[in-house]
Amino acid sequence: VLLALGLALYAGVALVVGRRLGRPRLVESGARAMLVHFFFVTLAFLALEYALVTSDFSIKYVAQNSARAYAVWYRIAGLWAALEGSLVLWEWMQAGLGVVILLRYRRSQPELFPLAGATLMGISAFFLTVLAFAADPFAPITPIPPDGRGMNPLLEDTSMLVHPLLLYSGWTGFTVAYAFAMAALIT
Repeated sequence: VLLALGLALYAGVALVVGRRLGRPRLVESGARAMLVHFFFVTLAFLALEYALVTSDFSIKYVAQNSARAYAVWYRIAGLWAALEGSLVLWEWMQAGLGVVILLRYRRSQPELFPLAGATLMGISAFFLTVLAFAADPFAPITPIPPDGRGMNPLLEDTSMLVHPLLLYSGWTGFTVAYAFAMAALIT
């Protein structure tokens, strides 16, 4: 999470400074940092999902939002059962959209892409700062409980397997429009 945060900050600064000073190599460096940023966010996402699926109750989030008796799909859905996991999911979707924008618009919109990418990296940096310092999804718990508490019973519904994913994809999708609107305004 900290590496992803550092990369998001670097990417945002490199994209803005590279565009402002007319240095395409710096813009390209920022674009590469966006890709590596996505890799580290994906690593955090997969690590938390793995902890949920394997019932690693040494992690506080897993102990509070999963249980051994749950079917695998409910353990997977435990990722968005509380704040910390939801933020990881949101940031992973956000970082993924950043890569889509990078691959789609880096060449076709050379004036707007650096500023739109920097806006997306600023949003990512915000979420990663929250994850790193206020809502750590990997915080340990002692003593390690033999079983988890399970998620909120209101969330133990099959519609909850899909609903948050659709909701978050809509919210993160709006950040793309916001990023390009900000880039157009700045330009």
